[in-house]
Amino acid sequence: MLNSINRAIGTYMKRPLFFMKSAFLFAFFYLMALLAVVGLFLIFFFAMTVLGMTKDIIPFVVAGAILFLIFLYLTSAFKGALFRAFYLSANGQKMGIRDFCSYALGNGSTFFGVFIISILFVALLNAPIAALYWFYLKDNMFQYGEIILAVIALGLTFIAEFFAVPAMMGAAIYGTGVGRAFSFAGTFAKRTHIMGLVFFAIYSFVWLTSYPGLIYAATLVPSAFLILFLFLFLVHLVAMFITYPIVATAFMLYVEKKVAMKGKN
Repeated sequence: MLNSINRAIGTYMKRPLFFMKSAFLFAFFYLMALLAVVGLFLIFFFAMTVLGMTKDIIPFVVAGAILFLIFLYLTSAFKGALFRAFYLSANGQKMGIRDFCSYALGNGSTFFGVFIISILFVALLNAPIAALYWFYLKDNMFQYGEIILAVIALGLTFIAEFFAVPAMMGAAIYGTGVGRAFSFAGTFAKRTHIMGLVFFAIYSFVWLTSYPGLIYAATLVPSAFLILFLFLFLVHLVAMFITYPIVATAFMLYVEKKVAMKGKN
């Protein structure tokens, strides 16, 4: 693990613009995809209003669902392209805007497939908890029960993502399909044990600080707490352009090393 971290830091220090550019491209296309689907939904809404067909909610639900799936597809594709760009940067290669878009659109189905399977895995693991709450504990909740259930659900989601993220990284590294990507994730989980879970926990925390949601949360901070807003904004920028590229690259190199090993560690 330390070797992967040292290598990621070393390559970032040598070629920081490679990593920063990749992070910027992901953030830019993420925002463009979001604005595009929102814009299309507004156009659909205005068209339905002009035609006088706003009484039935079903067309809006269908349109919203389709646009939401398109957004998930695009963001999954761009996330895969981001991992690929980080991996290339760690090996002294850069990915331009055209290459970034071409790779994302050309391999979007693979990364979207990994995302969908990971969501189904999360739902499957949390289904017993949801059923227990809905059919029994909802009306017979014990002290701190909701907190305990939330912690359990969070832990199960963490386990599911522990397979999903290496699968997506494996697809970006080796250019494989969905099934092979999850095979790599299984191999990684089998060979890494506790150390891999610790490393993934670090990756997850850094990812949360780099995610655009932090900026959205910062906008909810009252104006009286301007310093807090500026702090959150600064943390986000540092995470997005420095800590996340380093940690994501290090974790990807760690995944590659464990998958490529012969036998167990």
